Amino acid sequence: MRFTSIPTYHDLELFLAQHKYVVLHVRASWNKYDLELEKNMLAIRPELLEQISLASIDFDDENLWPYLKELGVRNIPLLLFYLDGKLVGEKMGLVSSRVLATLLKGFFTFREDV
Repeated sequence: MRFTSIPTYHDLELFLAQHKYVVLHVRASWNKYDLELEKNMLAIRPELLEQISLASIDFDDENLWPYLKELGVRNIPLLLFYLDGKLVGEKMGLVSSRVLATLLKGFFTFREDV
């Protein structure tokens, strides 16, 4: 599983409308912590990860700045958690796979076997 790169706000709206559970990574290519955070996310148990749609947007993309400003994004890495298109939580900074799995279970309701 990989992160889907979202180039525009319109594309983000479509992505959120098409997926129940979304983790959106606000990232920058120059930030080494973003790469590490993505690696930690992809290390989560597959049966948990397979229920989530992963996406990323570029913090440096000026076209996305109005959206980022609306959300109050000031720093990266940042994970935004969406359930049925609605923002239900966020986590700023680098965290381990274990902490990420705990956050996912806290923000989302998954099948009982996960």
